[in-house]
Parts: sequence; structure tokens; C-alpha cells
Amino acid sequence: MIRYWKSISIILVVILAIGAFYIQAAFAGKSNPEFAITTKSGDETVFKNISLHSNYQMDDLIISTEGSKYQDELSYVDRLVGFYTNSKIKQLQSDYRSFMRGKGDITELYEDEGILAYAEVEFKYHRGEASDFSIDIEVLDKESKERSAFTVDVPEKKNYNYVYINDVRVIDGTLKVTTTNALRSDQFNSDEVHIYHFNLTEQTLVKDEIIGAEQEGKHGKLDYVRLMNDYDELSGEKYLVFEMVYVEDINLEDENLHPDYYPEYIGSEFLTYNLETGEQKRIEIPDEAEQLMKQMRDTPGEIIVNNSKLHFIEVTETGLELIVYNIENGETESKQSVEIPKTDMDLQMNWPMFKIIDDKLYIVSSQIDRETQSPIMVADLNSGDILYVGTVEDRDSGQEKEIYGVNIYDLVVD
Repeated sequence: MIRYWKSISIILVVILAIGAFYIQAAFAGKSNPEFAITTKSGDETVFKNISLHSNYQMDDLIISTEGSKYQDELSYVDRLVGFYTNSKIKQLQSDYRSFMRGKGDITELYEDEGILAYAEVEFKYHRGEASDFSIDIEVLDKESKERSAFTVDVPEKKNYNYVYINDVRVIDGTLKVTTTNALRSDQFNSDEVHIYHFNLTEQTLVKDEIIGAEQEGKHGKLDYVRLMNDYDELSGEKYLVFEMVYVEDINLEDENLHPDYYPEYIGSEFLTYNLETGEQKRIEIPDEAEQLMKQMRDTPGEIIVNNSKLHFIEVTETGLELIVYNIENGETESKQSVEIPKTDMDLQMNWPMFKIIDDKLYIVSSQIDRETQSPIMVADLNSGDILYVGTVEDRDSGQEKEIYGVNIYDLVVD
């Protein structure tokens, strides 16, 4: 009889815990303001499937035209799945449940019509240090449902503090994994970007390339290399584009050097990597684009890779200046000015985010408050015309108005 009471007690505790969870979620939902994207002018359909991943007073939420959803309003099961899980990842988890178990990072996945591939860095962690790095590879043949898996040690793995994956692609039976490797070094520049080539048939590492290793750069010292492609792409672009940032070359042993001093920025170069041919090529960007890049060190702006083009975007006093550079032919393809009304130029104060979707430029302020509700805008990349203007508003207009701050950190196509 005692064992039955123990079982009953355990069941009661579980029920009470779940009940407390939903009661707390219900109260939290009532106390949180209801935000929504509302249209001020233009074609509202361009924002129909867009959502803003946000944060309000330490609470994570997603804002769309239908309203807002807070993380603490989700069911327990949905929380386990992940609040901000990419919609493409959710679809893959639904279609390939067994293969996708434990896989949630879109930068580690590749998909095409025939296969689904995954790469993950494994390591040992001891006394605050990571070591013994390897890369696990797993591939699913969609038609046969067959899975293959193998593990390869990272070359020269003793030289690195950490290794993380930036991109995964499959080209003609070769899996190309782009990683950032942090060197065990006291130098300012302590990172390398590698592209590891794996033969999927032989299940072996066949090549290790270091981005920019054989390129002659600007005068000065290479500070870091960063991949500029959108991480949300599963099959993605033909080219990977890297920014190589240079700083002054200083003597680290100089006794007069302040311990907090960081070398002065000299300039940046862009390097393309053709995934089909493996060719690395430095881009000679036009002078006006280079000047725009220097200005963006102190003013809002962005450089976006989309459809084998580099889009240089600068926020000015009157709107936006756009320069589009074609990677394929090495020429400036277009220049556009997007005029934004003076009343809406608080975008410049809040460092807006930019995203390109279907030849449209989406512009969203990174912070929104009651006094300066920055608009959401969509512009036509070809004409520079504003297609849509919206804002994020609080639907709880009957409540006492208090200053709030919503931080926006991603714009997502659902």
C-alpha cells in the first residue's frame, strides 16, 4: 500500500507543478503589454509573413501583424522545442524527425533535393579550456532514407582554443565546412577562418584551406576575418564573402603601450570564395563604396551579401544611400537614394537592422520606445521607392501609459 501512496504522491506533485506552471504563465500573459506591427502606409502584404524577435523588460517575445507572443506564454512542450527556433529547422524536424534529433543550429546544416547534411564540432572541456577538437559529419539520403556518419579530427587541433562552424555546403559530393578557429596566441589577431573539404564517399578529410592565407593585403596587420553571408541560408549563395579587417602594426612589447590600447583601424578588404571552383579572389570595390565603409565605422549602415551581390547601405541625414556591387562581373550595378521623412530619421539614432528579401530592403529600428517609435520600412531595391511604412504599437491603449523599451534583434521570414 505504501508504494501506491508513493506513486500517487509523485503524480500529485507533477500535476501541481504543471498547474503552477500554467497559472504563472497565465498571470504573466495578462501583465505583459500586447504589441503588434501596424501599417501606416503602403502595401501591408509585404510584411504579412514577417516577425520581429524581440525583448521587453527581460522577457523574450515575437511581434507580428497578428500581435505578440511571449516566451512565458508557451506550453511546456513548446518551450522544450525552442522559442526562437528557425521556421526552416522546425519544418526539417517535422519531416525528418529521427535525423534532426538534437540538431537545431541552422549554420551546421545543409539541404538540397537529394540530401540533408550536418556537421558539428566536438571537443573535450577540462579546467576551463576546450581541447581535442573533431568534426562529426552526418548525412541523410532523402530517397533511400539511408544515413551515414563519420568523425574526423581537426588538423593541428592543439593550436586552437575553440573551433566553431559558420557554414556547411555540399558541392559535387564534397562537404565544405567553414569554421572560425581561435589560435592559442597573445597576438591581437588570434583567429583563422578555415574551409575543410570532406569526401562523403570515402568519409575522409581531403583538404584544409585557410581564407586569405596567400593574399597580399593592405599595409598593416590583419585583425580578423568574418564571413558576411546570411546564416539563415541552408543551400545559399554561390560565393562566400569575407571581410578582412586591417589595423596598425604595433610592437606589443613596447613598455609605453597602454594595456587597454587597441590598434587603430586602417581599412578592410573583401575576399570571395567560389564554392564551385574553390577560387579565392580579392574584390576591388569602387572608391565610393570604400569611403562609405569608412563612414560606417561611426555611423549606422550595413553590408549585405545577396544573390551574388554586395549591397552597401549607409544611413544619412535624409535617408539611405545604396551601392550595389556585382561579384560576378566586378562592376557597380546600381546606386540608389532612399528618401525618408525627417520625422522618421530617429532610425539614425537607433542603429537599424537591414535585411534583403526578394529584391526588397527591410529596415527595422533596433529599439522602440513611446517617445521615438521608429518606423518599419520596406524599400524597392531597384527603384528606391518606399513600399511600406509601419510601426510597433501597444494595443493596450486603455492601460496607463508608461515609458517602455522594446529591443529588436532579428527580423525573420516565417
